[in-house]
Amino acid sequence: MGDSGICQVCQKVSTFRCGFCRITYYCGKEHQKKDWKKHKPLCTKRKFEVHKNETLGRHLIASEEIKSDQILLKDKPLILGPKLGVSIEPENPTTSLYCLSCFKELIEPDSDEIPEPECMNCGLPICSDFCSNQYYHKNYECRFFHEAKTKKNESEELKEDLEREEEKKEEESMKLYNKVTVIQSLLYFRCILMKYYFKEDFITLISLESNIENREDFPNLEKTARIYEDFKKILKQVNHPYITEFKKPELHEIMGIIGTNGIEIQISENFNLIGIYPLFSLIEHSCYPNTKYYFIPKIRSTDKDIIEVYVRSSMKIENGIHISICYTNLLWNTEKRREDLKRRKYFLCNCIRCIDPTELGSNFSTIRCPQTDCMGYALPINFIHWECEKCKKIIENWQVEKVDKKLGEMISKLKPDIINYREMIEAMEVLVHPNYYLNFLVNHSLIQIFGKDIKTKNSKEILDEKIKICNQLLVILKIINPGFGVVHIYAGVIYYEMQSAILGLVGGEGEDDFKILRNHPESVKLGKIYLQKCIDCFFHEFYDLPENKLKILAEKKMEYLNMIIKHIRK
Repeated sequence: MGDSGICQVCQKVSTFRCGFCRITYYCGKEHQKKDWKKHKPLCTKRKFEVHKNETLGRHLIASEEIKSDQILLKDKPLILGPKLGVSIEPENPTTSLYCLSCFKELIEPDSDEIPEPECMNCGLPICSDFCSNQYYHKNYECRFFHEAKTKKNESEELKEDLEREEEKKEEESMKLYNKVTVIQSLLYFRCILMKYYFKEDFITLISLESNIENREDFPNLEKTARIYEDFKKILKQVNHPYITEFKKPELHEIMGIIGTNGIEIQISENFNLIGIYPLFSLIEHSCYPNTKYYFIPKIRSTDKDIIEVYVRSSMKIENGIHISICYTNLLWNTEKRREDLKRRKYFLCNCIRCIDPTELGSNFSTIRCPQTDCMGYALPINFIHWECEKCKKIIENWQVEKVDKKLGEMISKLKPDIINYREMIEAMEVLVHPNYYLNFLVNHSLIQIFGKDIKTKNSKEILDEKIKICNQLLVILKIINPGFGVVHIYAGVIYYEMQSAILGLVGGEGEDDFKILRNHPESVKLGKIYLQKCIDCFFHEFYDLPENKLKILAEKKMEYLNMIIKHIRK
């Protein structure tokens, strides 16, 4: 089947698309002209085109050579909402409640005289008048409950006082139930309302891949049935003037679309959103991605662009190459990545990293041959078994999984201590390659405690070892993710620890380091280089997350080193 899409005007399938942006489809010139006023602000020349085939569905391919670190696209969310299962206690609705617009945690009032923070129009939790007018809240759940409330007020005048009092009691008993249900499944609720309020957006939504044929298992069907019954109960109680029912298969498809295309956005330590970005959703997966993406919040926006996603090239992309991001954890080995993608996204990856037994030379999946008289390295062959390069012994999948599981359990029980980490690394040497993915994680933890206590702070042996390990880890990261588009947090930690070790070698990480460092300008300059690399790793991080605190620490350290350089010059 050739490339095709939905006409923006009549929603018919068409193969004709805008010749400039090469993204939007029309059934002909007439409808393209009709839609021009709306399409014009969005129509910009792209460095890629949308293609379609049976294996990938719709996907993006570079239409010209793209240099590294170029913006390829930015996209607004079609729909946005909390990740399913927002924590809330039904007995105490002010506990763990979040504003449904800015998603900040709402504080429980100190006094009964202070009203709970809620929207004046719908009664749902909202922190301010500004948030009451934010696009998604105002145009979805608030509109729904406000319309139902208006209808109820009109019919209220015809009822007797006693009947009205009885209904009021029943309404209060259902109010908390409705609030909890809507908050916990807000994203699905908004998608259902989209069908009635924004039909063009809904057509775009249901055009996305749902993997419905893979979601007929009991857990997915049970989840759909549970949410369906909750929403059905709300519709019955609310008695909306025209939104009175929806079909279970429709909800099941919507849940599949969200599961397949939703991207997780962590906006705080304890709160994650899910967003559906229509153009961004077309980017395919690769365990060797050539782009990176990040989110930019617009705090004072009342439009769809409250959180935009930006996609940049993380390496040079040749004309005709597929645009890709990563859907899984790049720091896992091939077996775990493919297993994760199969479970969550219903496909097995066959990218250039997955089909290479050495994982592009990183050896993240390479193990030791169990033959005591051999001890060569065994590589995965065709995802079926491992084969020793030296003695050709075959190691079955279950044997490797057993070793991996055991090592994972041992690492999870480790207490952060230099001796413990070193012993763990020594234990792994006889079982797996030094670059095995679990080895990488232990070494990454080790460098963060090297040189941090009194015994090792100024130990040349320890700090030299720390620098050596840092360089080895950087080599691996550059192999699996050039440009650090996905593993930037890990790279930032390594760069920070590098500068710490460099300054520590000249005694510059103690109480009197100002005087000491003034006599070692070259070490200070080298430390600044790695500090800047660390800061650059966090350049596109805009949320107050624990891991981003390192950026603030690095910036303060940079100010300190700049002050030292200034005094040296004087």
